[in-house]
Amino acid sequence: MKRALLSQLCCPQDEGSLELRVIEDIKEEILVGELTCVNCKKVYSIKDGIPRFLPEDHYSSSFGWQWNRYEKTQLDSHTGLSITEDRKEQVCSWTKPDKGWGMEAGCGAGRFSEILAKESMDWVCVDSSSAVEANFRNNGHRKNIHIVQADLRYPPFRQKNFDRLICLGVLQHTPDPKESFFRLLPLLADHGEFAFDIYSLNWDTFLWSKYWFRPFTKNIPDEKLFEKLKTWVPVLIRCHDILRLIPWIGRRLAHRLIPVCNYKYSFPFSKEQNLEWALLDTFDMLAPAHDHPVTGKGLRSWLENVSERKTFFRAGPNGWVGMVGAKVGKDSSSP
Repeated sequence: MKRALLSQLCCPQDEGSLELRVIEDIKEEILVGELTCVNCKKVYSIKDGIPRFLPEDHYSSSFGWQWNRYEKTQLDSHTGLSITEDRKEQVCSWTKPDKGWGMEAGCGAGRFSEILAKESMDWVCVDSSSAVEANFRNNGHRKNIHIVQADLRYPPFRQKNFDRLICLGVLQHTPDPKESFFRLLPLLADHGEFAFDIYSLNWDTFLWSKYWFRPFTKNIPDEKLFEKLKTWVPVLIRCHDILRLIPWIGRRLAHRLIPVCNYKYSFPFSKEQNLEWALLDTFDMLAPAHDHPVTGKGLRSWLENVSERKTFFRAGPNGWVGMVGAKVGKDSSSP
């Protein structure tokens, strides 16, 4: 934890200020320590350089399990491609300069943290799972990246303090996406902007075979499910390839009927890369405790309840893409 982060933190229980006790540090990086709320006296640990605001046993444990095993797989610096940067650019249409503080809600192993680090602002990268440890290994050395383990429903941050919020591939995996969305909004400064995406719920969503298998696979222990997928994913990829050969409808049939992520038609992967991404993202489909897509009507109702801010959403590469802008009448150049 970098000392500058303390100015952004507060107790998630009562929003009280936190007192820092350093046990072990290296220059500006605090490796071991404690944060104590001045009001309720609750103590939060700093472990391995990361402030921890929730217990290790959490609904998001499958994400921690996968990202600590595939911590570099989806990093652009590892693939040599711009997959993550391209996706970020498809979602984010910032109108404000990149200065001040931003928050990445749901950082995983840090594929987007690596891209955000290129901006001049400081980014607080938050995840509820132990994936924060993978992100710390990947990006903790970057001077403008600050990593925190916390539940998005109980964020340990001061309100109206972030100039930018970004939340990609995360909301649908929380117990209540709408609740998570509205817990994040108060953190946004009046002049701030919030970019997000979420899975879309359409008439044919549950024709997607992953939703047929998830009631069973999400209850299988992570290690056991992963071992099964190591056997089945190569077979499923082959089935996917064969179905795609059917004229006119083969591509859609393969996507809907075969519960596997096969990226060989989307990215210039080697066979080994495609298998690694397929294992990772097929596990990501089948293992999480929560997967809650939202209808366009539902998302529109969320945004209609965002008072005094400009909002919009559209179909995007991963479902719905949305933006919440500055409060109407606020100076867009405010820091």
